[in-house]
Amino acid sequence: MANCKVQSGIAVSCDDLRRVGGLAKAVWVGNLDDLSTPIPTGSSYVTNLELATYQSLYKFESTKFSHEANWQATKSDGGNVSINQTVIVRIFNNDPTDDGVIEDLLTSDVFVIVLTNNSEFFIYGAANGLGLTDGTGGSGRQLGDSTVTQLTLTGAEKEVPKRLLRTDYATTLAYLNARTA
Repeated sequence: MANCKVQSGIAVSCDDLRRVGGLAKAVWVGNLDDLSTPIPTGSSYVTNLELATYQSLYKFESTKFSHEANWQATKSDGGNVSINQTVIVRIFNNDPTDDGVIEDLLTSDVFVIVLTNNSEFFIYGAANGLGLTDGTGGSGRQLGDSTVTQLTLTGAEKEVPKRLLRTDYATTLAYLNARTA
C-alpha cells in the first residue's frame, strides 16, 4: 500500500482574506502539440513555455468576469485521484473569421492560461490538455439577451492547475503577449 501523507500545512493571512474572485478579460490558448517540451510538473512555478518554432499562443478577449476556470478533485472506486479542470470561455464572434476560429477550437487539444483578478496566472490542461465538452451560441430572444458564444473546455490532470510566473506580474504579462499571434 502506498504511504501517502500530508507533509506540511497551510497558514492564512490577512491578504488571503482580501482575495477577489473572477478572471480578467483575456485568456491565452495554446495547442498542446505546439509545445516543444512538456510543461513542468511539481510544486514550483512554471517560468517558461517552450513553444515549437513558429508556434504561438492565441488571445481570446471578452468582458471582465466573462471567463471562468475551476478544478475539482475526484477519487475513483479504485482509489485513483484525478483533477478535473474546466475553463469556460465566453467570446463574441462577429464575422466568418471568428466563426472559423471557434470551429478550430471545437476540435483542438489545448491548454489555457487564465489571469485572475488577483494578478495570478494559471495553466489549465498543462499535461493532458483540454477539449470541448459543451458549446452554445445564438441570438437571444430579448434585446438585452446574451449573444456570446460559450465554450466549455475540460480535461483530467494529475495535478491542480499550474502557476505561471516569470519574475513578476508585468514580466509574465509581457511574456504572454509577446508569444501571442
